[in-house]
Amino acid sequence: MMKIAAACLLLAFAVPASAAENTISRAEADQGWVLLFDGDSLFGWTAEGARWRAAGGVLEAPADGGSIRTNSAFADAMVNLEYRVTGPADCRLLFRMSAEFGVTHAGASTVLPPRSAPNQWHSVDATMAGERVGVRVDGSPVDTRDGPGRAGFLALTCSKGGAVQFRNIKLRPTGAKALFNTTDLSGWKAVAPPPKKAGMLKKMVGGGGQPEATAWAVRSGAIHGDGGTGQLETTAMYDNFVVQLAMRANSRSDNHPAAAVALRGDAGKLFTGYQIALMNDRRMRNGRPVPGATGGVRGLQDARRVVSADNQYFVETIAAHDRHIQVWVDGYPVSDVQDTRAEGTSPQKEARVSAGTISLQALEDDGNFDFRSVSIALLPKALGPVSGPPTLALPIPGTGAPGTDPAAGGADASKAEVQQLMAQVLATDDPQRHVELYTQILLRDPGNQVAFSGRKEAQQKIDDQRAKREAEGQKEEAAAKTESERQAQGTAALQRAETSFVSGNLSGASEAINAAGTLLPGDTRVQLLRTRIDQALSARQRVTYGLAGAGGLALVAGVIVFLRKRTGGERQAYLEVIDGVDVGRRYNLDQDVVHIGAVAQDGAHKNEIVVEDIEHLISRFHCEIHKQGAHYFLIDRGSSNGTAVDRKAVRSSQPVRLKSGARVDLAGTCTLRLGFEKKAAAGARK
Repeated sequence: MMKIAAACLLLAFAVPASAAENTISRAEADQGWVLLFDGDSLFGWTAEGARWRAAGGVLEAPADGGSIRTNSAFADAMVNLEYRVTGPADCRLLFRMSAEFGVTHAGASTVLPPRSAPNQWHSVDATMAGERVGVRVDGSPVDTRDGPGRAGFLALTCSKGGAVQFRNIKLRPTGAKALFNTTDLSGWKAVAPPPKKAGMLKKMVGGGGQPEATAWAVRSGAIHGDGGTGQLETTAMYDNFVVQLAMRANSRSDNHPAAAVALRGDAGKLFTGYQIALMNDRRMRNGRPVPGATGGVRGLQDARRVVSADNQYFVETIAAHDRHIQVWVDGYPVSDVQDTRAEGTSPQKEARVSAGTISLQALEDDGNFDFRSVSIALLPKALGPVSGPPTLALPIPGTGAPGTDPAAGGADASKAEVQQLMAQVLATDDPQRHVELYTQILLRDPGNQVAFSGRKEAQQKIDDQRAKREAEGQKEEAAAKTESERQAQGTAALQRAETSFVSGNLSGASEAINAAGTLLPGDTRVQLLRTRIDQALSARQRVTYGLAGAGGLALVAGVIVFLRKRTGGERQAYLEVIDGVDVGRRYNLDQDVVHIGAVAQDGAHKNEIVVEDIEHLISRFHCEIHKQGAHYFLIDRGSSNGTAVDRKAVRSSQPVRLKSGARVDLAGTCTLRLGFEKKAAAGARK
């Protein structure tokens, strides 16, 4: 005979079977379901003894009995699992138990299927809701005995269990509250990085100081962060909880932006707390994902598998209670940590169990992230039932249901409560409220088919509304992306027009400003530059008409001679480091455009000149030098700490003419000088 006892569970409706055993479907992941048993290992479980076995996609009890429990605790939740019995067995299934094994739990029993029908799988679907219990076995409701409870672990305990197997053990936390209202950042606070200390040279030439901070905003119903480093933290403090986030890392190239979700952080302090990594890098190192991959707990445990990918939303579930933290990505368990360090306040070096903020942390200046939803279900400090776990009997179809326990309460009182709840259902059109009320009805009357069907219909309405909001958000996001691309193209055309105008290429400037005007209608910058270009074209026409006179040819000849004398013959332009790490080093300017920065290459972008910078003040792509005929122009590419020419700060994207001997200062940490050689050099001097 097999005894199965469960604490505080309620079934709302059966969860559809997955396409494969021990997996989470896309729909289940979006709803917040997680795998407690991955089908291959005991990851996330603690056994009394080591004889429980994971093999062939099933969790098998030891022949001589034993107990095993989850490492994570939960409060209200829905649970779905399957079991089968192939021989004599005596096992129980317990929920909301304390961490201690060996505690005697009272429970009802149920009759096993006949030995003539072995290997028959049975489904158990249930939901914890407050202190009441509702359960269905193989789709049929069963009577339950309610009892007080808080939160705790799922456990299996067998005194004789060699013929019992379990699979598809899944859980969905319920009773969560939203931390993000999808319209504004109420309840959140941005924390920016502190300003960097400026050196003496930087104070003289200007620029530098405050590094770029993450810009946080609500776009298309999601929290969006990009443009720098920083964090967005809750204004409230939390200690024990289950938090679920739907998020996306947006990558424009092969780089994987790095971020983190931090727990128990210090309010107003950057990058504190337990950091749950977000970096969708699927490379492997020694058979394991690279450090910092999504789902790992930084400094304590790396993710054992990378489930998520860039540019796609995924759901992360984090269960934290005292010293224990477990993380699931799209329902798959990727990390499980018990922090055994001495207790303190800094998770970077100590175990922290006290309350702190929850924060979304952008760790790199090129990060780009969206958080579509953030919800939290709180857990109490003390785990386990108040006075022993409530129990219920799970019948095997065809063997008859157990008798109703008179201690469960009077039938008349329950019927009156159901009638009152049904009246409340009729008084509202809110599908979320319908789900809550039908849940309460099923707690009191598990066999109520009207409540069962009504809850399923209300949940479907909620799912449809969410899908509609997501579709609208995606449409708005696509429109915003199109507008952003148009703005970027228009700005690029305007910059080409400015560069061509400064270098004297009026035809190129006219063509580029026309393109900018089409992309940026009504932009005052376009209108002003168009006026200057038109004036220059008119002046050129007047000069042309004057040159057509009697002295025109002589004047042209004189100009040509003058220009030839001025340009000399073949001259090689170069930049020489006169202040910085590589003093004396030269770089030839032997291309029409030469890019300068702190890195050689990132994706499709690269620098021809890479400047050593021990202070890390020079941006990855800092500036560029353009050659127009015999002239050279510098354009700052939006560097973090600025560029100066001859001690005058350069405005971003504005071309500045460089004359022979011009001094180019990069972020106050390196100075280069423009020079010319009569004979072209074969290459840059090392």
